[in-house]
Parts: sequence; structure tokens; C-alpha cells
Amino acid sequence: KKEELSDVMRDYIDVLSDKTEKLKEMINSLFSLAKASSGNVELHMEKFEVNRLIEQIMADMKDKIDESELKFITQLSKENTELLSDNMYFYRICQNLIENALKYSLKGSRVFIKTFFKENNNLCLEITNTAGYEMDFEKEDILERFTRGDKARTTEGNGLGLAIVSTYAKALGGEFDVKIDCDQFKAYLEFPKRKALV
Repeated sequence: KKEELSDVMRDYIDVLSDKTEKLKEMINSLFSLAKASSGNVELHMEKFEVNRLIEQIMADMKDKIDESELKFITQLSKENTELLSDNMYFYRICQNLIENALKYSLKGSRVFIKTFFKENNNLCLEITNTAGYEMDFEKEDILERFTRGDKARTTEGNGLGLAIVSTYAKALGGEFDVKIDCDQFKAYLEFPKRKALV
């Protein structure tokens, strides 16, 4: 990359560099997924506000969100959403779900991010978006590693996002589910009251 190159060679080098970075990301994701799946993961449990964490992630991803042609609407619980969990892993879960919505939502549509408590006091997080493609798959399929909902897409994603979310949620003592209704895709997280401090 540091050498004097022709425009054609520079284009080749840029493509190779981009592919190398994507491969590195995939290897890191696979490594993290393997650790979490084996139970060989060190959790650093601490109290944090889920609502504040979501606001932080939205601020961190502001540039991507602004460029996306999507409208993000947050409907955050007025109740205390303090949780005893691993902040870093929880951040990665939420980040992956928002990135998924950015990649696969219908342009010009809305993405809803909602936190609420169930009657049993479990803390829930839902992210709902309208798919920009035909969702001709079952939810069990989409949670498999290297599976993408939009099979025509070749430029982004490696099919590990939802597998990572599912594995990390389980490692943190929570549950992850996907609900599909026509063009609506809903990612659903639930954490039991023994983990929620309300």
C-alpha cells in the first residue's frame, strides 16, 4: 500500500485490504462465539442502566444511522432498567441487533427500539424493523452460523450476527428470540428478574 502504484493496481490493493479487514472481523467473531458457546467466557458483572446503554450505542452509531435513510424510534421504559450483567457483552448484543437492522431494513422505513417489563418483572428489549427483502426462512434457520436472511446480499455481513446475539444472551442468563410477521422482523431479548434490579 505504501508503494507507488498505477490506478488499477491501487484498486486491487484497496479491495484486498478491505477483504482482509472483513476476514479479520469474521475470525474475531468466530473466536468470541466459540468461547461463549463453550462456556469458557469470563463475565464481569456490574450494574448498569439498559436504557442509558442503548442511548450510548445510538450515539456511538450516529453516523451510520444518519446515513441509513432509516428513522430510529426509541420507546424506552420509564421504569428503572438497571441490570446486573456484563456491560461489554450486553453492548455487543445490542450493537449487533442495531447493525442488523441497518443492513437489512427497507430504505425509508422505521426501526423501533423498545424496553419494557413483563408481568413477571423480566426486563425485555425489542428491536423491530421492516425487511427490505422477502423473508423466506424460518427463525431457526436465521440463528444458524453463517446464515443470512437476504441471500442475495454479498457485500456486507458474515451471517454470524444473530448467532452471536443468541449465544451471548444465553451466557448472560437471558433468552433471545426472533419473531417474523409478513415483512416485520422482531428481535426479542428477555432477562429474568433475578438479573434485573428494579
